[in-house]
Amino acid sequence: MTFSIPEPGGDHSNASKPTLIFLGHTLSFSDHLMSLLEAAFQGVSILRCDDSAQFDAHLKNCGDDVTTVVLDESLRDQMPMVVAAIAAEAPRAHLALAYRDRNLPSDIFPLIQSEPLLRKLSLLPMRLQSDSWIAIMRLIVSGEGYLPTAILKTDAPGNSHHAVAHRASTPTVDLTPRETEVLELVSHGLQNKTIAAELSLSEHTVKLHMHHIIGKLGVRNRTEATVWFMENGRKANQHE
Repeated sequence: MTFSIPEPGGDHSNASKPTLIFLGHTLSFSDHLMSLLEAAFQGVSILRCDDSAQFDAHLKNCGDDVTTVVLDESLRDQMPMVVAAIAAEAPRAHLALAYRDRNLPSDIFPLIQSEPLLRKLSLLPMRLQSDSWIAIMRLIVSGEGYLPTAILKTDAPGNSHHAVAHRASTPTVDLTPRETEVLELVSHGLQNKTIAAELSLSEHTVKLHMHHIIGKLGVRNRTEATVWFMENGRKANQHE
């Protein structure tokens, strides 16, 4: 199975579909990763462009259908120029920079804050379990965006676009086993009614658990609680 884009002038049967493009080689975005995305985002064309020539050709032919573009971290030093080029051809596209270098978020965050074109750029960590990674991709594709909490010690102007979990006011968060179960199901996108059925609870009880979870984490809503769980939940202290 290949995920490279069609040659210009070739078969454009995917052109009418929303399109998610990854710009980077197979070492960055493997065929296995592309297969996971195809399963998670049915009805969306998942394309990988191995070089900028392929990428430019696709943008010119199908720019209006491109809804999300994920860039390899090797492009970090060219971000303003690359983002400007994408905005010209695919103005609706949500943009993300994928990274494995743990220092990249803190290194590039000042640029994100200072460059107007980059203020809606998401940062996509690649060293995650697949379910957490797909959940973050859903945030990016939906337009909510994503920034890792580690680079945000305080709110900064312009961050309202991104799903950002505030750090809890204490170094550890003491969730009960039941609260952890509820939060994990929330992170999978389940609604209260479904969670209640899954855990044999009333919907009201699930709402109470979420109220307590949000209070303990120091976040503002379910989305921020989900982001917190994806980054920290498996490490959180729990009652025995």
